[in-house]
Amino acid sequence: MYWFVKEQFDYYKTLNPKVELLIICFPRIKHITFQTILDGTILGSVLFLTYAFQTVGLKYTQASVTAFITGLYVVFVPVLSLIILKKNPALMLL
Repeated sequence: MYWFVKEQFDYYKTLNPKVELLIICFPRIKHITFQTILDGTILGSVLFLTYAFQTVGLKYTQASVTAFITGLYVVFVPVLSLIILKKNPALMLL
């Protein structure tokens, strides 16, 4: 029996949906530009890092604290949208 580290588990639990999306979206893949691949790689790396840091953080803190920090994304996304994009978020988002 093999034992996986938590980061490997995060990778394998998302592998099946990735393969399914690849099969479903294959006709559209022919039209992807390099910029789209670059943007997706950057966003995917950021998402992986957030999952990895959260998983490692669970080792050192309680799950409720981690859930609270994760829930702060709901607050930070409209604020960062205002700062970075210089565009007011929709009223429904506030």
